Amino acid sequence: MKRILSAAMFIMGALAAKAQTTDTTKAKEPIFTSVEQVPVFPGGLHRLAMFIDENFKYPKGETIEGRVYVLFVVEKDGSLSDVKIAKSLSEATDAEALRLIKMSPPWKPGMRGGQPVRVQYALPINFKRSH
Repeated sequence: MKRILSAAMFIMGALAAKAQTTDTTKAKEPIFTSVEQVPVFPGGLHRLAMFIDENFKYPKGETIEGRVYVLFVVEKDGSLSDVKIAKSLSEATDAEALRLIKMSPPWKPGMRGGQPVRVQYALPINFKRSH
């Protein structure tokens, strides 16, 4: 439960971003970092925290604790693309963070002007050993 609450707090912090458009990579469509309606994991932040908690596997042999930031684009259809590490902790923790995000179901896309748009999203994933 602590992990769920911790994940939810960090997710909410990750939503803060300046209004701007970043470079384009897919069909020359802009990727936004701030929109009227942010992308949402199916069921909201609580379900995202539960998804992480249920699927999280602490890397074997790792003793390091900290946070990995994963950057990805929520596409107009809710699929995730361009998944990459924005802030690394270790090779093993980075691999686990990428695995978690890549197995995510489609999200509800971000909206701008009433239309779905591509949105860049940063998600922190905590790595803490339970004692």
